[in-house]
Amino acid sequence: VAEVQTTAILLKAGEDLEVLAQEFGLLDDAAEIAAFNEKSRRALLAQWRPGLSRFVSRDLISGQDIEAPTHSGFIPLLALDLTADVADAAVAEMQRWSEGMKVAFPTTKPYVDSFEAKRYWRGPSWAIINWLLIEGLTRNSHADMAEALRLSTVRAIETEGFAEYFDPITGEGCGGLGFSWTAAAYLSLAA
Repeated sequence: VAEVQTTAILLKAGEDLEVLAQEFGLLDDAAEIAAFNEKSRRALLAQWRPGLSRFVSRDLISGQDIEAPTHSGFIPLLALDLTADVADAAVAEMQRWSEGMKVAFPTTKPYVDSFEAKRYWRGPSWAIINWLLIEGLTRNSHADMAEALRLSTVRAIETEGFAEYFDPITGEGCGGLGFSWTAAAYLSLAA
């Protein structure tokens, strides 16, 4: 599977590595990393689906899109500087997914057959995923949505503690209740 979430996180890390290589004067390494980043960037952009208003992963054996409506379709905002129309469409879709949710952002589109509010990656909201989305929203000039998501996440953590994840409908903290990556996300988001 050519998975858009993993590719986006890898590209963001590659961008950071490219900057470090340049700062340390490793220009040949920086050029090699930049070429890899550009290839990854083009591959991610090719997975945008306007009809879905999100990115999709691809099955490399069949060549078919994997259209499961998950949060992964929005993680590429983290690593791409999108055109305004693409970013606006993605944000509008994110807002639709967040309507009526006590804790945004659900990992699966609410109320589709595969949505389960408390079942691990089939619907709950995760602070660490929200942190990535907030970074991507900020990068793509959607500060209002980033702030709304930040506040939703901080409120959930302050109410329920450092839960592994949260039921997006009720806000209940679920899974492990002393999760370090939730604490790390809180330290960043509450600052």
